[in-house]
Amino acid sequence: MSEDEIKFYTVIKSNGVELPAVSNDIELSMSDVQASTLTSWVSGKTKLNPKRSDVVTLPMSWVNITIEQLNLILENTAAQQDGGSSVEFYDPITDTRITKRMYRSDRKSVMKLYKNGMYADLSFDFVEM
Repeated sequence: MSEDEIKFYTVIKSNGVELPAVSNDIELSMSDVQASTLTSWVSGKTKLNPKRSDVVTLPMSWVNITIEQLNLILENTAAQQDGGSSVEFYDPITDTRITKRMYRSDRKSVMKLYKNGMYADLSFDFVEM
């Protein structure tokens, strides 16, 4: 596989900016979003009230990134005026790169001080809006 092909599959862009390479495998999950109303407990059967199906989630994780990379990621994944980010990624179902409106979940970051400088781990999910 050529470098261009690898880049096609692995590059994640947020608001048009290429993010640093992630430390984890890129995992695409699709979930159904259910309404908070469940009915028919008396009969012993639960009826779900689906709001949306196939909502895409992209877990993102970086290990030992520089503070500059940390800031680049946080700045370019922050919500725009409509509350989300434009996220471009490879979709294995359509075998193409697609763009979806997504929000960034809560972030978790661990700061590390080494002899040669400060580094960080960062993780969050992109969730389709």
